[in-house]
Amino acid sequence: VVEAALGAATYSALSTSNSHQELCPPSFPLPLRDTCVMYGSKAVLRCQITGNPKPEVKWLLNQKQIEPSKEVEIVYTDVLAQLTVRETYTEHVGDYACWARNTLGTVSSHCTLNLEVPNKTESRALEGRVFLPPKIVSFTQSSLSLPLGSLLTLSVTFVGEPRPIIRWMQGDRELTTDSHAHIVTDGNTSCLTIRSVTQSDAGKMSVCLTNCNGADQASVNISIEDVPGAPVGRPHIYDIDRNSASLSWYSPTSNERSQVSYYIIEAKTIQDQAWDVIVPHCKDLHCHILGLKPSTTYEFRILAANKHGLSVPSEPSEKVFTFDSIRSPSDYESEAYA
Repeated sequence: VVEAALGAATYSALSTSNSHQELCPPSFPLPLRDTCVMYGSKAVLRCQITGNPKPEVKWLLNQKQIEPSKEVEIVYTDVLAQLTVRETYTEHVGDYACWARNTLGTVSSHCTLNLEVPNKTESRALEGRVFLPPKIVSFTQSSLSLPLGSLLTLSVTFVGEPRPIIRWMQGDRELTTDSHAHIVTDGNTSCLTIRSVTQSDAGKMSVCLTNCNGADQASVNISIEDVPGAPVGRPHIYDIDRNSASLSWYSPTSNERSQVSYYIIEAKTIQDQAWDVIVPHCKDLHCHILGLKPSTTYEFRILAANKHGLSVPSEPSEKVFTFDSIRSPSDYESEAYA
């Protein structure tokens, strides 16, 4: 709604509740319905609201609160809530919501008001063809994060006369309907669908509208989440004892799309060539491992994990030998210097 019609929220208080009726939260027996009207004509949005105590009601357009004005009339009688736009123009198009609230709860009903612009119409002061530059009425949020292989759907609602040319872009490349992407434009809505996103879909996607009167565009930053990469290099082994050793390692190459939640440490011995998990959950880049066997040769490797799964393992560490159960670590040091 035009700026004069917007302002601080005001609730339209309904008549006081009848004490003998059963208490119940608000509900919409008859919700709002999507509406399309001619340019400059009257638009009426209606819904039925019940509830006891009687609900309070407010209306919003594109998440902005509406007050009655010379352009917009708001009426509530019995259970019927009605909003009337006396003359509907581009600034009145968008997503409307009616909210109802009482002491037992809050509920809302939503609809879209669209505008139909004929070749010949009578506008505010002029007669003849109406020329409207493109205007995006609604679009998705400015950023979107999706798991690898999931469905991506972007939708834009717009107005403009003559009908705008619509182009979907990824960076500087125009997208078209093919085996990977599907674009459908119907009336005042255009929708881009990608059934299974890949890392190549990450980045900035835009929708551009143009006609002879101007242009409008909107964009969204797409992030594709994935499993982490492998920790870099080999784990470093130190402080080796009979039954323990300390490890440190490097995180995977920095990538916001595949952040690490925790690490898993695996080990294997010469006697048993299978890798076994010895630490299932480590938040740090170092760990002191207990419970190793004396006089045993070990290798260690690290895996990174997040909500999407596990990385491939890191390179194995160098082979290390734990001390036996009789000799002390100082005995090995003495032999080394002998």
